[in-house]
Amino acid sequence: MLSPGSKAKILENFFGLDFAIFKKPLDKVEVCCPILKEEYTISKGALLSIMIEMFNYLEHNSELRDDINISGLKKIALESAKISRKNASSIILSESSKKQMAEDIMKIITESSEEEKLSHEAVAESVMKKRLITRIIDDLVLMRPLTECSKGKGGLRTGRGKELLETYTLLRDNLVKSVLEILES
Repeated sequence: MLSPGSKAKILENFFGLDFAIFKKPLDKVEVCCPILKEEYTISKGALLSIMIEMFNYLEHNSELRDDINISGLKKIALESAKISRKNASSIILSESSKKQMAEDIMKIITESSEEEKLSHEAVAESVMKKRLITRIIDDLVLMRPLTECSKGKGGLRTGRGKELLETYTLLRDNLVKSVLEILES
């Protein structure tokens, strides 16, 4: 059973994801098709549901007060989103991340057919955007809350923790796909 502070952390992440990814609440994001927002919200909910399981398993206990109101929670979520965007930007600008992105770009270009004629710039932008969104989500939803878990990161290396992390990764990738669809609409 989640502690009241952990429940508040899940709600913070619910709002924080929108701020971190879109820099505004989801209801202010314009899309061509409302179904895209619906798919995003479903993906976000699925990801946060696995986080509830992870929090239970890893014995998460947030210092966040459970009596905080929605307005206060949104302010905290906005600050967390800013921190996660900054952290993610630092990570993707690291040498190892740049090397991995270059490899990903070359792989996409070499695997594309002659008819596709992919531009290096478009592929690079796509790879960087996907990597940034992935890192933002990981920092906000996974890495920062892990510091509040008594089992810490080590709890995700074996058994049930490893299964939860694999499920998290699948659901996160689905959320990234939904985000990219919204951004491209």
